[in-house]
Amino acid sequence: MDTRCVLCEGATRLQKHQRYFDILSCLCCGHWFVDPAILSNHLIDNYGDDYFSGGKDGYTDYLSYADELTNRGRQYARRVSKHTDIGSLLDVGAAAGFIAKGFELEGWDVTAIEPNRSMVEFGRKTYDIDISQSDFESYDSDKQYDLVSLIQVIAHMQDLPVAMERLQQLTTPSGHVLIETWNRDSVIARLSGKRWHELSPPSVLHWFSKNSLRKVMEYHGFEQIAGATTTKWISLQHAVSLLGHSQDNATLERISRKLPARLSIPYLGDDLFWALFKKK
Repeated sequence: MDTRCVLCEGATRLQKHQRYFDILSCLCCGHWFVDPAILSNHLIDNYGDDYFSGGKDGYTDYLSYADELTNRGRQYARRVSKHTDIGSLLDVGAAAGFIAKGFELEGWDVTAIEPNRSMVEFGRKTYDIDISQSDFESYDSDKQYDLVSLIQVIAHMQDLPVAMERLQQLTTPSGHVLIETWNRDSVIARLSGKRWHELSPPSVLHWFSKNSLRKVMEYHGFEQIAGATTTKWISLQHAVSLLGHSQDNATLERISRKLPARLSIPYLGDDLFWALFKKK
């Protein structure tokens, strides 16, 4: 196979074939990814307004998560405060700014970026968030931040090497990076196989384990100082929609649309984790 690893340029092999996409794994660093060369208009095709309200790989009603995500932002702010002083934050892929608002309520000076215009406008008008429309790879700023957060973002980067360069450029000399993503080595992922909900290209482009994420960040100049498996609340409507889409089950997707959007359940799987890294 001619495709080289997007991170280390090592040789690759076919790991899985999913939804007409080849998921490749690197024989050198172990990273799993979809070849970005086959993708075009990735942000437009996958993260338009339908991503936040259409179900499937996205959300059935993202804006209904305002309280849960704001509280999640506050929880992460408190976790980070155990390891560093409160300072400036860049929240990447902020959507409507709910998590960013949570950090702001805990005292952080918040800047946010989000590629979806509708979400940006909602965040500005409703929550008075300093949020601009941009993807991370092309974001250009002379400012450096004490903390860059990528909550459910790193797995969606079309150009991951450029994103890593941006992290180096945008963090202060003693800055931190907070990442939340999914663990491909978790029990749920291994038992689910090809039916694991996060094996959903082209929305998701990268798959990490706790160990592989640590190695990627170390290679780019960051050391891990904290992290753990975590849980969150999700709507029952979203859970059923995601399950139906991952299993190509149209009946489950139709059922999900009839469920109350505000009925939430705890997600207790072992495949979601967070990690905090410090710039070396």
